[in-house]
Amino acid sequence: MLRIRPRILITTAVQAAFLKAAANITVQVATAWKLGDMGHKGMDWGRVAEFTCYGFISASLGFPWQHLLEHHFPTQTTTAGNPSLASRAVAPAASGLTHDGHDPDDPEKSSLARAAAQEPGSTAATLELPPTPGTGGFSTHTKINWPNVCYKLVLDQTVWLLFTTSIFLVVTNVFRVASMDALYEVWKEKTWYIIKAAWHVWPLVAILNFAFVPVDLRVLVAACVGFAWNIFLSFISLTKPK
Repeated sequence: MLRIRPRILITTAVQAAFLKAAANITVQVATAWKLGDMGHKGMDWGRVAEFTCYGFISASLGFPWQHLLEHHFPTQTTTAGNPSLASRAVAPAASGLTHDGHDPDDPEKSSLARAAAQEPGSTAATLELPPTPGTGGFSTHTKINWPNVCYKLVLDQTVWLLFTTSIFLVVTNVFRVASMDALYEVWKEKTWYIIKAAWHVWPLVAILNFAFVPVDLRVLVAACVGFAWNIFLSFISLTKPK
């Protein structure tokens, strides 16, 4: 079952929106400086609003997407050591227990022994005890499941990348073209170009994100790392649609 905390989702979406807006403002200022238009040409706040909207939408959808991937392809795999010792019968003489169940070296074991001795039908011959850390009992450890990381990488860099690229092109062009046919032409012209450019940057970032970053923080980490990528997208958005 997916467990998505709305407060973290909204916070992440707002932070991503601000980062994308900041990237677009950076590009506009840098472009004006290069062209010598500082002070002559005002800020295109409509473009800033488009990037803010795109950041909020993509992060709001990206948060559950990351949880969905993690649910089906968990990064961490738990393995058990010595499972046959998870439940064991310990004789009082072997475990160091006296007749009243007292073990001076293990107070927790002593309390369990006394409780068992007081139950109706209990015997002093055998006592079921949970494994004690450091005594060869049941233990677990986690490791990275690299095949699952690769599955998530493929889905993220194909299905999700196409989806977010489409959102970006729609949000940044829907009010700037004359018709839906023109919008489709923009999508057809720029989608593959953006995806190919993304494959030079995002696979490595995605692998590290999937392998080492908690799922609740992955969208925010990607948004921070992607500040430079958002600058690239800003330059793409500044090219006039045909």
